[in-house]
Amino acid sequence: MQRFKKTIDCCWQVWAGNQYLLNIAQQQVSEHRGKNTYIKYVPNVIKIDRYYRRGKETPFRMLWIGSQSTSKYLYQNTEILEALGEKFHNLKLMVVSDFKFELENLAVECHAWSESVELEQAANAHVGIAPMSDDDWSRGKCALKLLQYMAAGLPVVSSNTGANAEVVINGETGFVADTIDEWLEAIDVLQRQPRTARKMGVAGLKHVQEQFNSETWVAQQLKWLSIEDY
Repeated sequence: MQRFKKTIDCCWQVWAGNQYLLNIAQQQVSEHRGKNTYIKYVPNVIKIDRYYRRGKETPFRMLWIGSQSTSKYLYQNTEILEALGEKFHNLKLMVVSDFKFELENLAVECHAWSESVELEQAANAHVGIAPMSDDDWSRGKCALKLLQYMAAGLPVVSSNTGANAEVVINGETGFVADTIDEWLEAIDVLQRQPRTARKMGVAGLKHVQEQFNSETWVAQQLKWLSIEDY
């Protein structure tokens, strides 16, 4: 945190990827009255035209995209994933990453990450998932996984944490869930009600197009960088 604060002290403009980071930056600047540091909210953005959609086939596929550095979110939530596997037998977890992951009660299919594999598995999946922990590091993350899933037209289920909670419109683009029962209910709805799942996927794609489109945000950032604005 000290390194983070020192970095802010060196800047004349700070772009924060979520509300948690924005609040910390604003607090740090307020402690140095008279210093002209401008704080802006700039979320993660997506090039939406990279993603494509296709018809869904059984089994019902949950997609998780990540890396070795974020693998802890799967391991910390194995109890939830095992419970899903115990209740829903027609369920598979697709992991696109740089490590192998296994569960006892839930079938897991691991794919080595590449851009083409990531896009292909997003097109094949029924839902994108983002289990997380609630700590300072996780609150500072900026919901890239969810934006990727939504850009592919997938409904999402995520822990109610940090930027993820800001991105998901609960009940409209997917569900936020923390307890085992909440995860079971969310996946149950998406499996039993494919029309609802498709509707959420469409709403999620629209949300990304309107709020997290790279072209829109690049134009805004260029404007903020103009010296004439200050």
